[in-house]
Amino acid sequence: MNRRTAIKSMLGSGLLLGGCSKQPTCAKRISIADNIKLRAAIAQVESRHIKWAVGAHGEIGIYQIGEEYVEDVNRIIRLYHICDETYDSSDRLSQGMANGMMSIYWGHYATVERLGHEPTLQDLARIHNGGPNGYKKQATKVYWEKVKVELAKM
Repeated sequence: MNRRTAIKSMLGSGLLLGGCSKQPTCAKRISIADNIKLRAAIAQVESRHIKWAVGAHGEIGIYQIGEEYVEDVNRIIRLYHICDETYDSSDRLSQGMANGMMSIYWGHYATVERLGHEPTLQDLARIHNGGPNGYKKQATKVYWEKVKVELAKM
């Protein structure tokens, strides 16, 4: 299975958090509407939806994904044999590919086992911003407040 087919399969089955049958336990399913809104809010906060935006530390794309994020997603793909292909740096510029990366990242890090509770939109946003343990970091609370403001506008 190639990368696009794997991502489409995960999205089509409602596993929008990147769940995979080979992962320990899939995160709670968040509604498609809430997932889309969260991604739109993150894109607004990160880049104002500007595809070519470049962050202070080399993050790019509407979601401002860094190279370490891509490397971690590729590690997760290999770990769980999610698909036959991995992402490359340029995939961060494609909204569809970036969405796939986020789904895999969240599916791996936003689990009940890791968080100790069902994942929330706040957990997902803070993990996106602060890495695997972003949901615990004080610094990501400010980021969440910005995302929350954007969510309220939708």
